[in-house]
Parts: sequence; structure tokens; C-alpha cells
Amino acid sequence: MRSVTALAALLAVLATPARALDQIVNYENVAIAVRSGAPSAAQVREANMAAGKARQWQFTDDTPGKLFAVLRVRERHEIHVLIPYDQRYYSVLYESSVNMNYRPQDGTIHSNYNRWVGDLVNTINASLSRISGGAAASVASATGPPPVPGYTAVPMPKVGDSWTYRLTEPDRRDGPTERGYVVTIGAASRNEILDQVAVGGSRSIGTRHTRGIQVFAQAAGIFSPYLMVFENRSPGSGLGSIGIADPACSGQYLCEVSGRVVGEETVTVPAGKFVASKVVIEQSWRPAFTSGASSSGPGARVITIWYSPEARRAIKYSSRLSFGDAAPMEANFDLELASYRVAPGPVRVLAAPKPPQAGDNWTYRVTDPKRAQGQRSVFVQVASVTPALIVEHVSVQGGFTQPWRHARGGYLIPQGASVFSPYLPQFEKITLGEALGYMESTDPGCRGQFVCQAKGRIVSEEVVDVAAGRFPAIKVVVEQTWRPAAGAIGDAKELERMNGARTLTVWYSNDLKRAVKYESRLTSGERMPMEANFDLELMSYQVK
Repeated sequence: MRSVTALAALLAVLATPARALDQIVNYENVAIAVRSGAPSAAQVREANMAAGKARQWQFTDDTPGKLFAVLRVRERHEIHVLIPYDQRYYSVLYESSVNMNYRPQDGTIHSNYNRWVGDLVNTINASLSRISGGAAASVASATGPPPVPGYTAVPMPKVGDSWTYRLTEPDRRDGPTERGYVVTIGAASRNEILDQVAVGGSRSIGTRHTRGIQVFAQAAGIFSPYLMVFENRSPGSGLGSIGIADPACSGQYLCEVSGRVVGEETVTVPAGKFVASKVVIEQSWRPAFTSGASSSGPGARVITIWYSPEARRAIKYSSRLSFGDAAPMEANFDLELASYRVAPGPVRVLAAPKPPQAGDNWTYRVTDPKRAQGQRSVFVQVASVTPALIVEHVSVQGGFTQPWRHARGGYLIPQGASVFSPYLPQFEKITLGEALGYMESTDPGCRGQFVCQAKGRIVSEEVVDVAAGRFPAIKVVVEQTWRPAAGAIGDAKELERMNGARTLTVWYSNDLKRAVKYESRLTSGERMPMEANFDLELMSYQVK
């Protein structure tokens, strides 16, 4: 009888379904809220560490602006996170884990990971809320936009991620001028990445990449392909000391290298169009000996590299000889991404902005991109704020002031133009790539002869330029369609003209607590229930 009971218990265990895996949730750029004043970086660091220790986290490394923390549970489970921070924001980002069923191919993990990290974030917020800082930051204005947050996470490549490039060497004499160039990740951690590179179908060669910046001898001689994964570099900054791991710069030649981050731009390669960080490297060389076997004199080349957070690696190299008759390496080449395959990154939940306050105001300008005239201004001022409701007063072109009430949910409303929920991040959890739920169309045109529907998606984070300044923003794209309602008046041809659609793109600024730009474009149809082609952008603002 006892054996039967034991067998039944065993079968019950085997029949129990395995615990479902969850998408990893990363907490990025969480706004720091303190009791009073502005905290110092040291206060933020201490609050993070105190919160972690209260939850049994241990800090394994500590560098300025970054904390590395590990949680060990019952000596069986282990999770590692990175906590970058400054005086305004902090993030908690997945690094690695042990015995947590982590699946790099789809970015999922045991559900306890999100629970433990969520508890840590809640404790950090409580710890920060007890800080009394120094003098409060000044009120933002149209002449002084808030700074861009100082940390942007580029996902770490995963084992098995691969990139296929097209290598073009116009001056090559010992073989084809165009070859394939395939990179595959063999191992990856927060401190180093090991990849395998095969050029033109040849045997693959392994290269170890670390946080240091180097010029490598992979094929034509390239520069740190994972620079933006290991280190966040702001536009205009220099790269400091650059190592040289290229045999061409040993023996007969002495080489020197310097570089800088130029800025951000959109670049097109065979794999597609990417928003990328542009880096320029200048490398020079000279003979190591004044006489002897060196076959050429001094020279130099310029290497331009574009890094894409989406692709998690450099997507394009362009190297050009700038002076000299010959070079110790292939100085003229292009390396462009043709295709790539990377594992899905963790779910990225963005922090909610601080709520607006009574008196906060924004002034916008509405323009029709196809007409030189017809500009109008829209003035918005907050009247009252509760956790569930924001009430504001809106005036178009200095006319009658109309009250508007904003709450949870997605909706399209006529505020000088047909716009989408101006306070969306205040009420909804913002997860990059996630589709938005039901959207209500309250435009008067959608209540008569037209039936309107809309869907949307949270697309990305990017920096947006408007008349009031340059701001980090959350980009949301809304697709709205319409058709004639039952009973609409008109013949068959007229009713057909009433079918149409538009794309409405919205940029939300957490610093300014509201949408800062709308761009609406008609994509099909001739008769419209609302103005479908317009730009609405922020001209000035005053927020507390």
C-alpha cells in the first residue's frame, strides 16, 4: 500500500505542469523621486545599496554611476543585475543568471526573476523617497531644455547571435574584391564577448572583445565592434586611450589611433535602415626604423563606424586612406551589414513621468505641411491633478478656453487638431514594442457619417527636435481607419471616397510630462472625418 501511495505521489508530481517562463522585465530610466531638493549621486548610490542589502542582494562591483548586484537564493538560484544611475534616473537591467531557466533565444526566464527584481525596485523607490537633497533643480523653460538622460542600454548579444556582412576591398590584388563576412557569438558576459569570424567561407577565427577600446586585425582591420554594448558614449566625447591589436602595427611600423563620437544619424545598409551612433577613428603610421626593410613611408587612414542598438553591433565600417602611398593594412574598404539574427531582448518597461502640477503649461503650433498658411497656436494649462484624472484648459488661437479631462485609456480628441492621448505615459505602463489596447475616437467627424477605428503600438525611444528644444522621447504610432457609416448619404462612388486611413506619430517627453510632437499623414482616401495632414509641435513650456 505504501508503494502505491508513493507511486501516486510521484505521478502527481510528474503530471504537474512546469512553471511558465516570463519575459524578462528591465526597468529603464526610472525617475528618482525624493522627499525634498535634488539628491547627489552619492545619495542615490547609498539608497540603492541600502535597498539591495535589505533584500539580501550583494554588490559585487562598484564603479562611478554603476552598481553590479547579485541575489543568491537557497544556494541554488542566482541572478545578476546592472544598476546604472545618476542624480535623476536609475535602471535595473538583467545581466546573467544561474539555474533560472533563462532562454536567450526568446528572452524568457523563471517567473521568480521578475518578482524578485520588482521587489528590489519597490524597495529602492522607498529608500530614495526618504532622501532630503540639496537645492531643487530650476524650473524648465523653452530656453533651457532638460538634459538627455545619461544612460542608454544596448542589449548584450546572446550566444548564437549572428551577423552577415558584405566586405568590399577595391584595392585587393590577391583575391576577389567582394567577400562575405560572417560573425557568430560563442560566449558573452558583461565583461567580455567571444565571437567567431569567417571571411569568404574560410575557417572561422575567434576574437575576444572586452571593455577596452581596440583596433583589431579581423579581415581588413576593424575597430571595437561592440563599443556601444560595453560603454555608453555621448556625442562629442573623445574615446581616450585606444589599444592596437593589429599585427600590421608591430615590427616595421608604429601606429597611433584617436577617435571621437560624432553623433546620431540614420544609415542605410543592405540589411535595412537603422538609427545609429557615428564614430570616427583616425589612425596614422610611420616606419619604426629610419632605414631598413620598411617598404613605405608614413601614412594615415580614417575609419567611420556606425553602431546600432537594434542590431547590437557595428553595422557599417568605411575606411579610407587619407595620405601616404601604401599602408601596412587594407586601408580602403567598406564593411556593410547584409543580414542578422539576434535573440529577442528583455521586455523594456519604461518609467512613468512625474505627474504635472496645476499651472504647468505648454504652447504648440499646428501647421499643414502642404499649405504655407493656416498656422494656429494651441495653449494648454493644467487646472488640477489627481492619480486618476488630469484636468486642463485648452485655447486655440487665443480663443475660447475649453476644459478637458484626461484619464486612463487611449483616445483621439480634437484639440486644435485630432490628437491622441496627450498624457498616455502618466496613466499607462509603457512597454517598448507593445500594442496599445482599445482606442476611442471622439472626433465629431467620427460620430456622423463615418465609422472610425484605430490601433497603435509603442515603437521606440528616440530624441526628437521641436521648436522648444531637443528632448528624449517615447515614440508611439497610431493607425486610424474610417469608412462610411450605415445610412451615409451618397452614391457608390462617393461612398467609396469615404474609405480612408492616416498614420499619427506621437512623441512623449517624460521630462515635460506631456506629448511634445504630433505628425499626422493621410495614407489613403479622399474624404476625411478630420484634418488628416498636420504637424503639431511644442513651441514653449513651463513645468514645475
